[in-house]
Amino acid sequence: MQAPRSGFFFNPISTALAYIALCIAAPTSDPWFVLRSQLLEHQQADGSWRFCTSDVWDTSLIVRAFAGQPAFVQTALQPALDFLQATQNVDGGWPFRSGVESDNDTTGAVVLALRGTMQGERTKDRALAYLGRVQMDSGLWRTWQSRDDPPVEDVVAHVLSALDAYRGRHRIAVGAARRWLAAEVERRGVWAASWYRGEPYALAEIGRALGPDHALVRHGVDALAARQNEDGGWSPEPGGASTASATGLALQAIVDRHPARVDRALQYLVDAQRADGTWPGHPDMFGPRPLLSHFTTHTQAFVVGGIRRRCAATGRGRRASPRSRKERPDMSRIAAAVDQVLLSRITAWAADIEDFAVHHAADGLYVAEACVDPEVDGREEVFAIALVSAFWFWFDDRSDKFLRAEQTPVDWATLIAYGEDEPPAVLGDTPEVRFFQRLCDLLRPLAGRPDEHRWFRVGSAKVFRAMYAEERMSRDAEARSLVECIETGAHSTTLPSILTAAYLVRRLDRPRRHGDPRVGNVERYLYLSQRLLNDLVSAEKERREGHAGRVSNAVLLLERELPPAQARAFVEAQRQGYERLLQHNLDRLGTRDPFAATLSRLVRCIHRWYATGPLRFETDPGR
Repeated sequence: MQAPRSGFFFNPISTALAYIALCIAAPTSDPWFVLRSQLLEHQQADGSWRFCTSDVWDTSLIVRAFAGQPAFVQTALQPALDFLQATQNVDGGWPFRSGVESDNDTTGAVVLALRGTMQGERTKDRALAYLGRVQMDSGLWRTWQSRDDPPVEDVVAHVLSALDAYRGRHRIAVGAARRWLAAEVERRGVWAASWYRGEPYALAEIGRALGPDHALVRHGVDALAARQNEDGGWSPEPGGASTASATGLALQAIVDRHPARVDRALQYLVDAQRADGTWPGHPDMFGPRPLLSHFTTHTQAFVVGGIRRRCAATGRGRRASPRSRKERPDMSRIAAAVDQVLLSRITAWAADIEDFAVHHAADGLYVAEACVDPEVDGREEVFAIALVSAFWFWFDDRSDKFLRAEQTPVDWATLIAYGEDEPPAVLGDTPEVRFFQRLCDLLRPLAGRPDEHRWFRVGSAKVFRAMYAEERMSRDAEARSLVECIETGAHSTTLPSILTAAYLVRRLDRPRRHGDPRVGNVERYLYLSQRLLNDLVSAEKERREGHAGRVSNAVLLLERELPPAQARAFVEAQRQGYERLLQHNLDRLGTRDPFAATLSRLVRCIHRWYATGPLRFETDPGR
């Protein structure tokens, strides 16, 4: 059991116990000398010993927690990534500390940390191949490679999350592991992990692998939220005193489902923070079992991970009354709420585009950060989705400006032609065409297959076609039927373009699911419900803009035949019907379907946008 020329299980307690035994049974033997040298070598300057060192594991935790934080990105990210690349073992895996054998828990965590970085693609592929080789016949993963080491929930969850983050780059079957994970949680009746104590850690890490819409995760998150302490924090176990690490982990788990509990948790963390910026820690990691150990880096990572998760997943600011997008109040606060490095990068990328402003970049990044999963999507994915979203905010503002000025400088024919199998060889030279061409060039290398890129162009062409039809209706002041307005307007929401961009960067291969009615129905009902929500929210604003509003606004169109209250009630009932059909088809897809995860996050993003987004619209237009 002794490691070659080393101690036992990489910690001084096991090594010291073995050394005592050898002092009695085999003093001065070769193993005795090895153990003595190991103990002396790892003694600290103050005469003590640490339980163990875990430089690789700690680095992966810190990278995952601080990903996207501007100061970290500018000063610490690249050295950390270089260290992780240098410590990869020849088998493709990573050890919990440099220089020892690979373990599957650390490998999964490092693969997650590398997601979205430009660090060696070969490094990532070797790691995925390693995870495929060490998978058991049962479809599970051990921590170590020893046959007597049973699979445990948090290790399997980290591997699953890592593999989910690289869909399209491997063929490793994950269904059996996900079913086992859910069965273990159900069998235990509590959320528990093998390497860290407490429900907050288990829900944050294991719950991520099952997905936020899984019934077990929803019930677990609800129960955890209900156990928030009076001081705003959480304890590792029910009934205990709050700790910073447990509170940060709980934030990661509950922030989407229970946003009302977030402010008290943040206040607890503010109050608990020390003068040097760190948080006090408590023993959270198991080892040497049955004892617990404290690693200060783990505490900081868990707290910051919760705060960063809140920044990525919740709205910024309070809701106010509806107002026109043209007023653009408080844009400095909106811009300050998003990732500053990515905001600067987007603004610089589009600096030569006429009329492009920082608020377009901020709005696009706001949507991207709310829509993506920070554990699945890396910075390049967020950047790409943010640019697509920013393009549509900019394009919508340009179109409105031209409509008010009774001009038509948009080259609609060229933009719509992008949806054809062979886009036009000779492009127009309008800012809209140049911007969209650059978007297509940006997304092309991110696509797993050429068909995925074509699908994005087709989705975007649907938006161009719908916007052009609405512009013609507005110029002619000729209202079509309610059904035609809704059908046309469903695509003008820009969601077909943003959603296909999200599919592309995640390499989900949407063309392969073209014949799946469940995916198609979810998309259709999503576009329709979003269109009606937009009409409900914007009706008053459009009426204030000097005329009867868009002739294609369903609420205003119905008000020509019905009293305003009845018109609103009809549109709201229709919207709720579409949302019920949307949820029904999402349920048919199931929580394990990667398309369901992407679509569910977009639905939550839309609701959050209207509740707390930069437009500051109320979700209840009657208020």
